[in-house]
Amino acid sequence: MESHDEERLMYKNLEFGNSSGTYDIKNFPIAIQRMKLAGAFYFTIPGPKMIWQFGELGYDFSINYPCMTSDCRLDPKPIRWDYFDDGNRKNLYKVFQALIDLRVYEAFNSNTYTYNLSSYLKRITISDSTMNVNIIGNFYVTQLNINPQFPNTGWWYDYFTGDSIDVTDTQAQILLQPGEFHIYTTVKLPTPEEGILLDVEIIDEQTIPTEYLLQQNYPNPFNPTTTIRFTILDPGFTSLKVYDILGRELETLLGEDLSSGNYEIIFDASRLSSGVYFYKLTSGEFTESKKMLLLK
Repeated sequence: MESHDEERLMYKNLEFGNSSGTYDIKNFPIAIQRMKLAGAFYFTIPGPKMIWQFGELGYDFSINYPCMTSDCRLDPKPIRWDYFDDGNRKNLYKVFQALIDLRVYEAFNSNTYTYNLSSYLKRITISDSTMNVNIIGNFYVTQLNINPQFPNTGWWYDYFTGDSIDVTDTQAQILLQPGEFHIYTTVKLPTPEEGILLDVEIIDEQTIPTEYLLQQNYPNPFNPTTTIRFTILDPGFTSLKVYDILGRELETLLGEDLSSGNYEIIFDASRLSSGVYFYKLTSGEFTESKKMLLLK
């Protein structure tokens, strides 16, 4: 994913990232999401790994900083412990942590694996007596269908969501949004912290919040993504969750400490069916819900 004599991957995302429509890898939250995608394929292949210091937080200073030529390649780079205070960077850190945690399982040290990494649609399949693993991801900037090539039928479990799928056709295509990836295992593993695959973008940093506010999602109706904006008055733990019309919790879009400010988060409802849903913001003693309509 990175080597000692190449640019930091996050820097390349922000400087040279591809785009299609509103999906732009040069956009900071999307660039962070692409780091998670790359990490899912980097850490899960057996063998030793190396990343640049602070790469787990999306380090985005050039390898040639500060003069921006190769003459400065070995110059000291800024120390950025403050990156951990940024919600998007902190989620990347947690995703890398969850990916590295997988390496305690025998399957992720197996010598029996196949891969296809030459196209935008990438796949890794690991075979082991303890469990099989199938990893798929879309490295393009538009949605694409991938043939997952599951090595066997039966129940497979999505590591980051905890969801399960019953595979009856190992070649049935799966639609992946740009940057989307899944790590499927034949044994259900402990699910990492909810919401760490999502992105949170701070907007309008110059405006000082005077009250809590949850705005109506836009667009509404939507298909399949919509933007939810909200304002946090006092720093503290904040959650944003999606419910169905019966009040059943479907997804946790956010669950972490936020500083006061204005935020937006993109909700992708690709896996939901058309219908009415509710999203609920809770921060401190503030709670508010709003309705949204998904039309496919």
